[in-house]
Amino acid sequence: VEDGAPAHRSALAKAARSELGIVPFPHTANSPQISPIENVWQMLKSRIAKIPGAHGSMDKLWEAAQKVWSELTEEDIRKYTSSMPQRVHDLIAASGGHIDY
Repeated sequence: VEDGAPAHRSALAKAARSELGIVPFPHTANSPQISPIENVWQMLKSRIAKIPGAHGSMDKLWEAAQKVWSELTEEDIRKYTSSMPQRVHDLIAASGGHIDY
């Protein structure tokens, strides 16, 4: 899923999609707000930040990321995916504009 980030709009990314025959799917400017993965990434980053020394080196960061990922529960994910119907409703009501997620 592309969210309009600069890396997704780069000439290299566009060329790769073209070469592979991938047609970009149109989305609203605020589509990341509808994706629960954005909330999950933020939760993971927050948990990693609480681990002392996690940012001391790439190896320590990798270890912290693996630890936090392995501790992720279905309930952690469900907390965000269960709101999908409301997210879609709110995004439609906002005509693709900003929603609070």
